[in-house]
Amino acid sequence: MPMRVLVVEDNLDWEIIWKQIFDVFAEKVELVWATNVAEAMTRIGYFDSVGTIFDVIVADIFLSGSLTGVDLFNYLDQRHRQRFIFVSSVSAMRLRALLGAGGDDVRILQKPFTKREAISELRLIQKSVGNEQELPPPVNAVARAQI
Repeated sequence: MPMRVLVVEDNLDWEIIWKQIFDVFAEKVELVWATNVAEAMTRIGYFDSVGTIFDVIVADIFLSGSLTGVDLFNYLDQRHRQRFIFVSSVSAMRLRALLGAGGDDVRILQKPFTKREAISELRLIQKSVGNEQELPPPVNAVARAQI
C-alpha cells in the first residue's frame, strides 16, 4: 500500500520541487496537494469518510487565507494523531513555541533545505508507517542547506 501524503503549500512553484522529491519513492507514494487549510480539510474529510488517513502531512506555516499550517496541526491534533513535517523559514524554536506541547514530535525542514534532507525525513516516516512504529525524536538540528 502506498504512503499517503498531503502537501499543503500555496506557492505552486514548490509543487515541482515536491514532485521531484516524491519521484524517488515512485509508486510507493500517493501524493495529494492542497493550497490552503480549507482545501486541506476537504481532502482530509474525504479520506476520513472512506476510512483512511494520510500517513503524513507536509505543510508550510504561512498559507493563503486566514488559517496557517499551525492551525491545521492544532485542529488535527485534537482529533487524531497525525505525522507532520513543517516546511518553514521560521526558526525551529519559534515554530515549536507556536505548536505548544503537542508539537514535540513534529518534523521540521527549515527553508532552504536540500532534496536529500527532505527524502531522509520522508524515509523515516515511510519506515514507521509500514510498522506503525513511533518515529525517532526529531534531532534538534534542523535542515539548513540549499535546495
